[in-house]
Amino acid sequence: MRKLFLGFLALLVVGGSVMYWQDPWLWRRFANNFALVAGGDTEPQLLRPNELIDGGGGHRFETVGADDRTINPEAIQAAIEFAQRMDSFALLIVRNGKIEGEWYVDGADASTLMQSQSMH
Repeated sequence: MRKLFLGFLALLVVGGSVMYWQDPWLWRRFANNFALVAGGDTEPQLLRPNELIDGGGGHRFETVGADDRTINPEAIQAAIEFAQRMDSFALLIVRNGKIEGEWYVDGADASTLMQSQSMH
């Protein structure tokens, strides 16, 4: 019985390790969300080490006004609501080299350092 238990424990440790290393950020985010539900820290955690990549400041996207948008405002709002449901920190909607919509989580703005995640 002891050998069976130890074998099961070894399988659990190895299997868990393989699952974790397949997508470590999935499991870190899962643990972070679990901590939030349990009343833990609400600060988003950045990857370490962080390195600021200086783009030289030569290019800035123009932000179009509400009257000049080429994307339906309801579609922009739906994208923002989706980003909120997915626990995103920011959303930029760019079309033809111009920002048509942007949203940031509370406490963040265009100058907030954050991980680019799938954008990079």
